[in-house]
Amino acid sequence: MLSAPPVNLGPDITICSGQTNTFDAGFCAGCTYQWDDLTTMTMNVGNGQTYTTGTAGTYLVTVHGTNGCTGKDTVRLFVGNPATASMSITATATTLCAGSQVTFTANANNAGSSPIYQWKVNGINANNATNTAYTYTPVNGDCIVCVLTSNAVCVSGNPATSNQICMTVNPVMPVSVTISTPGTVVCAGTTVTFTALPVNPGTTPVYQWKVNGINSGTNTSVFIYVPANGDCITTELMSNVLCPAGNPAGHVRRQLSGHLEGHAV
Repeated sequence: MLSAPPVNLGPDITICSGQTNTFDAGFCAGCTYQWDDLTTMTMNVGNGQTYTTGTAGTYLVTVHGTNGCTGKDTVRLFVGNPATASMSITATATTLCAGSQVTFTANANNAGSSPIYQWKVNGINANNATNTAYTYTPVNGDCIVCVLTSNAVCVSGNPATSNQICMTVNPVMPVSVTISTPGTVVCAGTTVTFTALPVNPGTTPVYQWKVNGINSGTNTSVFIYVPANGDCITTELMSNVLCPAGNPAGHVRRQLSGHLEGHAV
């Protein structure tokens, strides 16, 4: 039984616009070759062992052996257009409180079918941060970028580095308030001045004074009042610092018969 010449053009090939590819049908002593462009149905575009082209299409080679047998194989050539890989990132917040998380999202152009993402914090690779989104708890001054490695064909600017986002992280400020009076012993009918002593009140704090749980006084740090026996005086502070803890804060002083007692709540 006569054998046909072995022909194997290999897998389909993708090249970039402006490039060429050479197909090789393999050496065969005494054989003749014919290349056909099946896409345009142009026959006999080449007669050598190899054929070079930069035009997309499906190509057939027929190898005629000296024994009269023929071997054939086809291959496809794809031509990709030039593209540029690029990256940008966004963040759910750039100013936040200490201990808060922020999520960054990558937006890629010409990333290909299976891109690789690498998030970096202050230039150092973040652990297990290879997805399109990255969530972590930053500290003040951290700067984040993402590097894209595209697997698209004919792509330039690869790998591509995103814009940089730097974080402003504000410390958490514990908010508290206590009430002071000039003395702890008063007589019936005496006017008493209660003064709020705030911690981390902010630039425009709000005070609410209460007598026996009922709103009284004005929005000031001082409350002047003639107490009755058994009255409970409370102040509540609402701070406007950026990152308050324990907000609103409150303190109570109780007016007893003939004297004042105080404790924090």
